[in-house]
Amino acid sequence: MTTQQKLVQKKLSLLELGEYLQNVSEACRIHPPRRIPVSISTISNKPTRVKG
Repeated sequence: MTTQQKLVQKKLSLLELGEYLQNVSEACRIHPPRRIPVSISTISNKPTRVKG
């Protein structure tokens, strides 16, 4: 199973739980969706300097 297939399966299971509970918000509290961190430099495609 590829990484993309695993992510799709997790999202599908979250939606199925929401359907079972009749409440997607409650399903997200029980099983929070995974978020992928994205830096601003990735979005803007501009080089950034890190001070430190």
